[in-house]
Parts: sequence; C-alpha cells; structure tokens
Amino acid sequence: MTSSIRNIRTSSVSLASDHEQRGIRLIDSPNSQRPRVALLGHAGYSTMVSNAGSGFSRSGDIAINRWRNDGTADNYGQWCYVRDLRSGLLWSSGHQPVCTPALSYRVTMSPERVSIQRQDGSLETRTDIVVVADRPAESRRVTIANSSKVAAELELTSYQEIVLATPLSDRGHRAFGNLFVQTEWLPERGSILAMRRPRSKETRPAWCGHSIAVQPGAGTISCETDRARFIGRGRTSQNPVAIGKPGELSGTAGAVLDPVFALRTILSIPPGRSAQVIFSTYGAEDREDALRMAEWFNDWENARHPFDEAPRDDGNNGLGIAASDSALYQDLAGLLLYGARSAGPAGANHHVARIRTVFVGTQTTANDAQYVEIQMMANAQPSMGKSKKKGQKPSLSQMQQQLNQKIQELKGSGKSGRQLSEELAEMAAEQERIRKALQEMQEKMQDEMKDGKLWNVEFDKIENVKDPG
Repeated sequence: MTSSIRNIRTSSVSLASDHEQRGIRLIDSPNSQRPRVALLGHAGYSTMVSNAGSGFSRSGDIAINRWRNDGTADNYGQWCYVRDLRSGLLWSSGHQPVCTPALSYRVTMSPERVSIQRQDGSLETRTDIVVVADRPAESRRVTIANSSKVAAELELTSYQEIVLATPLSDRGHRAFGNLFVQTEWLPERGSILAMRRPRSKETRPAWCGHSIAVQPGAGTISCETDRARFIGRGRTSQNPVAIGKPGELSGTAGAVLDPVFALRTILSIPPGRSAQVIFSTYGAEDREDALRMAEWFNDWENARHPFDEAPRDDGNNGLGIAASDSALYQDLAGLLLYGARSAGPAGANHHVARIRTVFVGTQTTANDAQYVEIQMMANAQPSMGKSKKKGQKPSLSQMQQQLNQKIQELKGSGKSGRQLSEELAEMAAEQERIRKALQEMQEKMQDEMKDGKLWNVEFDKIENVKDPG
C-alpha cells in the first residue's frame, strides 16, 4: 500500500531521507495540481492548512471559520494581510488570499507544525502554525525580517469568516446562520469574542475568540467584525476595501449581519532586524472561559510558549503510526478533503464513499484522537443502457431506471389485459426488491456512521450492490 500511496505525489513535493524519517514534507509552490494539506490537532481542537495557506479550524465538531472544499480556488481560511506602508505593496503571509507572486515560496509540513516562508523584495515573511497542546486553540506566529538598508513600516491584518456551527449547517443556510452570531471587542486585551445565540432551550451558546500578541514597540491594535465593512461592495477577500484604507479598522462589533474576525497592528522594523506578531484563535465553553483565553493569548510570553515546546520526533502521536507513514496519510488527506471527481464517462456508476481521516497532529493520543468524516457523492448520472464491460452488473440506480423504462414500454405495447397484468406484477415485485436493497444500503451506512473512533486511515466504500441471485 505504501508504494501506491507514494505515486500520488507530484514533482513539487520533495522529501529528503532525513525529513521522510521525521514525517516532514517540503513543498516549494502554492500552485500544486491538488492542494497539499497538513492536519494538526487533538480531541478538543483541530486545524487544516493547505500549501496555499488556506484551511479550516474546528473546536470539537464546531467550525470556527468558514471553509469550502474548492480545490481550484482554495480561497477560504484564516489569513494575514501584509502591507508595506512605504511602497504600498500588498501580499499575504501565505499565498492566499492576495495571491501575490513571491520571489521564493516554501511550505514545511511536519507532524507538530506548519511553516510557510516567502520572500517579497527585501522582506522575508515566515508563518508558523501550531495547535496548543493543552487548550482548544491554535497560534500563528508571523515573523518578518527586513534585509534592506532602510527601515520598513508594515501593516498586518488578520482575517477569517466566523461560523460557530457545524459545517453542514453553514453550507445549508449561511445567511440565516449568521443572524445568530454576535461579536464583542475587548480593546484592553487585544481580542475579539464571538457567541452564537442558542435557538432552543436544549442547546448552549457557542463561544470562540481571536487574540493578538505583539512585542513592545508595536502600533495600536484595532478590530473589525463586519464583513461588509471589511470586504466592501463588489470586492472579494483578494482585494478588500479595508486593506486599501490606512489607519485603524472601524471597531464595529455586536450583532453584525456577516461576522468576521479581523485584527490590525503596525510594525516598524529597522534594517537587518525582524519583528513578530502572534495571532491566536480558540474555542471556549462560556464567556468566562473565553475571557480567560483572551487574557492568556494577549500576553506575549504566554502566546509564544506553544512554539517553544520541543517537538515530538517520533511523529506517531501515540497512534502506532511511523513518522514516514503519517506523512503519507497527510498527503492522502488533500485528496480526501478537497475531493477529486472522476474523469470517467457520463454513465459512471453512482456511489457513496465515507472516509475517516485521523488527525495526525500535535500531542494526540489513542484515547482522544479526532477524525473527520467526509461524505463524497459522485454526481455522474447513471447510464440508461447496459454496461459495456463484460461481466459488470448494473448498479441499483441503473436497474431502477431500466425497470421504469420497461414498464412504460410495456404499457404501450398493445398486449392483452391478462398478459399485461402478469408482466406488470412481475416488474412491480422486482421494483420492490430494488427498493428494499436501497433501503438496506442506507441503513447500513447510517449504522456505520455511529461506529466508534478508528486509529488509522480507513476507506469504507458503499458501492454498487450486486444483483441478488
């Protein structure tokens, strides 16, 4: 199986022997054929980062930010805009969402962290992403080094669209779900809190937050939580109106129609020096818990602590997976999360694939490993005719359509009433058998979705049910 998995890699991914042993992947381009991803996390919190810098964050089964599995655009996630106030140049700490070409670009994905490095003129931007081991949180440290002979003045702005609900409900009705989220700005703690109001007495409010920690000498901190004010009319996250306006963000908070997290500060970097900013995102049980997290992650010493912890060299995180194998599983995750439609004929059989992917992340143990369940539906319409391949039986959906077609042909055949009734009765019985088989397949799928956790990557395909007898 290992050799077949290795074949999915493209030339843009390189693994040196020592890196492979430690489960490290080096990707030198954001424009791979399919997104390459890293999954980091533990039972309480998890995040996915693509080689373009996009991805999602989850607190348990609650999505913190909005994400769509669009492998072509790959333009949803948590980002940091960097703007040179002297030259007016704009780029992202990763590739998305601005997509400014970099002089050099490299992503390093290891079991415990992701690092994105890019060079823009005389400024080098490095982003390190980790999931905090003992908290439902992640931290992103942005380091900018100035190799020029003049001081650089840079404006850094974080951005992500807030969901605070299950991914399925966000896909079902995004605008309606946004109505239940309200935000709160804590200027003294450099943090934004968001709360989803419960829709019934049986549910509890959901809380999350976003904080910034800066070194002494950084500029003032401002915020924005209204997407319409940040993006602007007729614009996208690639060219938001707020990035083109120098100065502080508006500070809008409360019951906004489309909630986002955006924090801004200004860094002045002398020649030959570097400066850092740490953005942290976290889930919380209630407002008191969120306030404690905001105070913790606003402190520079606390915020940088997750990056100073020694990484685990074995890479298996208690799952019994070798470091080199965990890198292979992570490579597969890009295909599973973003999906890959078959290029087969229009008559390709309809199928359902349920895939469980382990989060091979930092400090994950066999008792609390978290997985993602993804249901992928092939949208190809089943063929009305017989399969061209010798010995291949039609799927249930094909059998159903063929049977309906035969019934219509039989009704218009002009046969006698008795003969017509007998043949129609036989076809009705066949139709009922197919219906029961489809129902059994659906019940089997539902039962399997209730199974306990798995500790490796598992592929459960519910494919074509063979014709009984």
